[in-house]
Amino acid sequence: MTLRPDINTFRDLGHHATTYDWGIQFFNLPGALTGFTSADLNTRCVSTQVPGRTIDAIQMMLRGHRIFQHGIVNYGNTLPLTLYETVDSKVSNFLEAYMDLQWTPIGGVQVPKSLNQCQFLLTLLDSENKARKHYTIIGAWLQGYQPVELQSEGSTVITYSTTWQFDYFI
Repeated sequence: MTLRPDINTFRDLGHHATTYDWGIQFFNLPGALTGFTSADLNTRCVSTQVPGRTIDAIQMMLRGHRIFQHGIVNYGNTLPLTLYETVDSKVSNFLEAYMDLQWTPIGGVQVPKSLNQCQFLLTLLDSENKARKHYTIIGAWLQGYQPVELQSEGSTVITYSTTWQFDYFI
């Protein structure tokens, strides 16, 4: 047995996803949500994708020929993040309150977007926890979340799989 694996050893591992480690800091919390501060929610999170953008192509006809011109930027607008729980359960309480804020089940009342959206900063961290890139997510709101099962019996960290919708990022 060698200490260095060969290509066949990697092929036997099966499918795996690359994960990105993030520091997350909330700038502006939803205006209708009370009882939380940005300092309470500054935690770490993980994702399997980095926010990206593409430019839509607009098809035009010019003297009988089809040509394309660049159009509006498309940001993808969905960002799945796995948030780590803090010791005082602030993250789980925040997620629960945020979901309850958006829709009143019996009354059918929805909070306006201006009171429901937030802004947060994602800081991409390398393997030594050094900041490599920053993304400011604008006009974000929590679309959904669910707790992820603990990885082992001795594990004390609970994670929450969340999905965020957003307008754009800088």
